[in-house]
Amino acid sequence: MLLKHHIIIAFALLVTACASFNNNTNKPWPTEIPERSYFIKYYEADPNEQSAASLDRYLSWAKQFYLGSTFYNNGWLKVTKTAVTSLDSEQDKETIQQKMTKLGELVSPEWSKTTKTRVIYTKHISTWGSGLLRAIEENEQISYIDKVTSDVYALLAREISPDDINSERYYTTDDEEDDVFQ
Repeated sequence: MLLKHHIIIAFALLVTACASFNNNTNKPWPTEIPERSYFIKYYEADPNEQSAASLDRYLSWAKQFYLGSTFYNNGWLKVTKTAVTSLDSEQDKETIQQKMTKLGELVSPEWSKTTKTRVIYTKHISTWGSGLLRAIEENEQISYIDKVTSDVYALLAREISPDDINSERYYTTDDEEDDVFQ
């Protein structure tokens, strides 16, 4: 239960990285995350984002998504490691690694945008993180990640509203005391 609360808090802090915005885009680009050009492509394809934020700001948020921030050192890479290490089968570990990598590549360019131009918000990351913990408890990591990935595609295609993403979409809450965000 303590691990569950730490991971939930980790997701919440990941998304509050705005409080620790640190322009470090002049540092070498981390090799363990998608290449800088991956994010530049998304930034340049979105004139609304270009008018709302600088490329440096956008790239900094992309790095924070994966690596964490000054106030919270966890990010997508650490969350992925948690999901992978929750499994016993090497085949399942590889499957989760691939699915989490793909999901991160879908979420990160959108989440890195300014609030007024994106459809994936901090609350979604928190919801998905809480759901992942439940999926780990119930050994449903693969099907859960598939559901989240499907929803991310639908969000990006504007087929569903950001308001459609909530914890009940993935798991019914049997005990509201378990929800640390209430």
